[in-house]
Amino acid sequence: MFINEENLVSPCNFTTEGYGIPLSELQNLDALMELPARFHDKQQNERAAPCRDCHSTQVFEKFIAPEIQNH
Repeated sequence: MFINEENLVSPCNFTTEGYGIPLSELQNLDALMELPARFHDKQQNERAAPCRDCHSTQVFEKFIAPEIQNH
């Protein structure tokens, strides 16, 4: 998880523009626990450009085999 100087939370520093969520929306544990689902929904609706050629091996399961991704 990454938080930038504008208080936007995102999966990593490359995805703040596309997936950033204001830190002010994370006021309790439930909101924090919902972050993975929120990021997933944003990714499903419109994949951010950095995710198309991810610089990190941990973001959005980049290296899972295609036959596993479709299940």
